[in-house]
This record gives sequence, C-alpha cells and structure tokens, in this order.
Amino acid sequence: MSLSPLSVSVLGAGLMGGNHARTLASLPGARLHRIFDPHAERAAVLAAQTGGQATADLDTALAGADAVVIAASSAAHASLAQAVIAAGKPVLIEKPFAVTALEAEAVIAAAERAGVPVATGHVERFNPAFLAAQKLLQGRRILAIDGRRLNVGSNRILDTDVVIDLMIHDIDAAVALMGGVPEGLVAQGFALAEGTAKRDHVLAAWTQATPSPVRVSMHGSRLVPDRVRETRVLTEDGMVVIDFLNRTVQASECLLPDGQSEGRSLVPVAVQPHESLAAELTQFLHGLRQGRPEDVGVTVQAALPVLSLVWAIQNQLYGV
Repeated sequence: MSLSPLSVSVLGAGLMGGNHARTLASLPGARLHRIFDPHAERAAVLAAQTGGQATADLDTALAGADAVVIAASSAAHASLAQAVIAAGKPVLIEKPFAVTALEAEAVIAAAERAGVPVATGHVERFNPAFLAAQKLLQGRRILAIDGRRLNVGSNRILDTDVVIDLMIHDIDAAVALMGGVPEGLVAQGFALAEGTAKRDHVLAAWTQATPSPVRVSMHGSRLVPDRVRETRVLTEDGMVVIDFLNRTVQASECLLPDGQSEGRSLVPVAVQPHESLAAELTQFLHGLRQGRPEDVGVTVQAALPVLSLVWAIQNQLYGV
C-alpha cells in the first residue's frame, strides 16, 4: 500500500530554492505545496516551472504543509527557522542553518523545546562518492585530510564568505569521517575587492584531536577559473581521493576490499550513482514518516561542531 505524499513548502525561490522545488516535484512520496519568496514575482516564476503555489506571505506558505525546506539567503535561515518551528513544522534548513553562535543556539533550543525535527542541508554527505569512500575508510586509521573546494567567480552569494559558502562542505566531510576536536587552528585569506570584509580565498589548517591526531588542511576559493571539489584522505595503509564534483573515488589498491595487492597505486572505486539532493530529501521525509527525528538526516545538533569550526576559522581571519 502506497503512503500518501507529504506536502512540503519551499521558502526561497533562488537557485537552491529552485533545486529543492524541482526535486520535490519529482520525488515519490512528496508533494510540492507552496513556494514562498518575499519577491512575489520570483515565487511565481518558480511555481510556474514546478507546479507549486506561489506566495509572498509566510503564514500562507506554512498553512497546510507537512514539512518545510528553507533555501533562502544564509542570513535569513535562522529567523525563518524560528518561525517554522513555532508553527510546529518539521524543517530542513539549507546550510548554514545559522550564521552566528547565538542564532544556532536559539534554533536548537527552539527545536528541542517544541519537539520539532530539524535537519540541515549538508548534501555532500549524500554524495555517492562520499558514501563509497566512507565505507572504504570505515575502521581505518586516518592520518591526514586535505580538502580543496575551488570555484569560478560568482556574484550569486554576497552575504557570506568562502568559508561558510564553500569550505563548510569539506569541513563537514572531515568531521563526519573522523569526529574529534580541533586544535592549533591557523587560517589566512583575502578578499578580491579592496575594502571588502568577507574573504574570497582562504587556507586553513589544524589538528583534529581524535584517539590518533589527524592533520587537516583546507583550501577554499571562489576566485579561480575552474571548479574543484576534491578531498584526499591519507590513512596508515594508503590514500582515498574523493571527487565530489564528478562523483568518483580513487583509492590505493591495498585498500580495496577484494584486492590482494599491497600496492599503493590509485585505482578507480565502484560508485553507485544517485542524485545527492534527492537522497537528502528522501532521508528527511523517511525520518518524518518513521517518527524518528534522529533519522531526518544531519540534525542541527550534529551540524553544530561543523559550524563551530567554521566560526573558529572566521575568528582567525577577522580577529573577532
């Protein structure tokens, strides 16, 4: 017997809101309910493309929805989340779910007080390449992680720096792989435009204090002429290379589960393809159906250590 679809409203009709709306419109078990944007014409254009109902009124967007996705500008995430939680609606908030520690604490407190499931959109955890690599690395001693997330220049995101815009994905991947607490953080960066506060190009490095210390280095930029989404994980046995963009994995021969070779040459690893955002939304809806708030994906509580590391890097950059 098929279950009736859950009605989901999307808050924000920009690029990410469009991605969520289109995915929900084609996702089994979901029904795109309403699309909210304070710019009514943007909501109307996206609604015409996806079949949802457009509105510029937040209360109307929440009325009748079983769940909500927040995909507005980063600065609006926390305030919208508070409103959605107050309405008793389960919510998936695009990363970052808050831009300050005070906002994050307020969202988490509101969610726990209301008993409302709240997830955050760390979509790379659902990338098939990451899932394949995570399985391969399970139980292995990690020595070092090197993440590079480089992007061509864009005027789309102007309210955040490259750390919380791009590097956060690789920080999240590292935390998901090893846990631990950061120590000895150093970070440097610069902005393209003179007098601009928010850094567009950042290098950061630290030691992640796990049972065995892990050296971590991250490079994030939105100034380069090409796109790179790569994380290299060095273990005591060999290396795993995750290409998030092309959804491929390479690993030292000796790491392959059915391999007999002791060689460290990198060879391709089989990856089962799927669409990351669809997988994330499916997990969110599955957790809601099962009545298991801990299974809605990456909860805001689980995402807090990632944001704390983002803020620590920003403190190094801006001296606040």
